[in-house]
Amino acid sequence: MSDGIILHIETSAEICSVALGVNGILADDILDETPRSHARVLTSLTEKLITRNNLKMASLKAVAVSSGPGSYTGLRIGVSAAKGLAYGLNIPLIAVPTCEAMVYGMTKYSDALPPDVKGNRELWFCPVIDARRMEVYCAIYNKNTEQVMDVEAKVVNTGSFREILDKRPVLFFGSGAAKCLEIIKHKNAFFEPEFRPLAEHLLGGSWNRYQKREFEDMAYFEPYYLKDFIPTVPRNRLAL
Repeated sequence: MSDGIILHIETSAEICSVALGVNGILADDILDETPRSHARVLTSLTEKLITRNNLKMASLKAVAVSSGPGSYTGLRIGVSAAKGLAYGLNIPLIAVPTCEAMVYGMTKYSDALPPDVKGNRELWFCPVIDARRMEVYCAIYNKNTEQVMDVEAKVVNTGSFREILDKRPVLFFGSGAAKCLEIIKHKNAFFEPEFRPLAEHLLGGSWNRYQKREFEDMAYFEPYYLKDFIPTVPRNRLAL
């Protein structure tokens, strides 16, 4: 392998995955689909990925991580691991917003596009991440994958996104898409609830930032949680 080897870590959702990119091109990846296993499997997945590509950790030029929004615990685990590796190896830390990475994944790998919207040049993209109850984290990107709506926490109702949907088709994809599908009945709304954030989706954003030297300060960088974490009491303890 040549220079520009970047390790990518994705833990913002239920699936934990890691990927190696070389000069912005996917070289290899590994994932574990066991829910809530990030803390247990992330280190072993990383070591396996490095070993089977005949590399050493010292070969890495940077570590990229999905920075959120997403699962509070998942983001904390991924960012902590990425910061530890970057600090220990004295290499840059790159943060790629989760919604940006999702759009890259959906558009880069065109086979993921539903048949109804393939080839539609007016299509806009809305990555939606389940945020519990009827809320989602979301953003909107145009046909050139430029962000046109900031990331926000949004309550889904029958009128959600109507101003945009009245003008053009929008593809809603990600863990919050099933929730949107149940409520948004606009003719221009299309849905792909099976889409999953993966480490390979970080490649476009990470390589662009690596070339521009847009690195994070490891002492102060934190995931983009979007909302404060609110702990809950398990039901079996409410009666105590």
